[in-house]
Amino acid sequence: MGSGPVLSISSQVAFGHVGNSVSVPALQASGIAVFSVPTLVSSNHPGLGKPFGFQVTAPQLASLFEALEERGALDDCAAVITGYFVAADQVAAVARLLRRLKARERPPYVMVDAIIGDDDKGRFVPEDVAVALRDELRPLADGIKANRFELQWLTGVEVVDAESASRAARMLGVAEVLASSIPAGPSRIANLHVAGGTVAMEATRKQAGVPKGTGDLLTALW
Repeated sequence: MGSGPVLSISSQVAFGHVGNSVSVPALQASGIAVFSVPTLVSSNHPGLGKPFGFQVTAPQLASLFEALEERGALDDCAAVITGYFVAADQVAAVARLLRRLKARERPPYVMVDAIIGDDDKGRFVPEDVAVALRDELRPLADGIKANRFELQWLTGVEVVDAESASRAARMLGVAEVLASSIPAGPSRIANLHVAGGTVAMEATRKQAGVPKGTGDLLTALW
């Protein structure tokens, strides 16, 4: 990946730290310039109480991307991170942008945070959004971040430990996968980095009351 700016496409909240509201500060703290485009603007994460917000429509997203391109803002874009989507046509709009960027002589690294659901709530995005992430963004990705539930949903492989998670990760057909919340023994979970034939794992004690947005932060830091 080059040293240019990063385009971060995800949700944005006024109160709390999820989506772009956590990934952008993390990237900026690392000295990286960030262009932030929201898919959803909300008062807060639903876990903090009933939110008020509004969706950025697919045509609006497309217009934002076109304006950035017209101004040359994405000429030296080193990476694109995608996160939370509300609607499948938003995913399609991002896929069209990625195909344009991927056609360049120096294409950006594309990191897809496959936000689909988790073990506590199951799938929490519409099914057509999950399908679009799998069928439209996955083929354009260099890296994918997925928790245990998402990795299992994307591949149809039952993920119960590091071995099955590694097997599922390789089925995604991308250069590298960051798999989070993988069972690693009694009361322990692990993060796995799977790249080719190499698997790196870091396990920790499972804890209750983990704040929202830790997955977004992990993706940005990676």
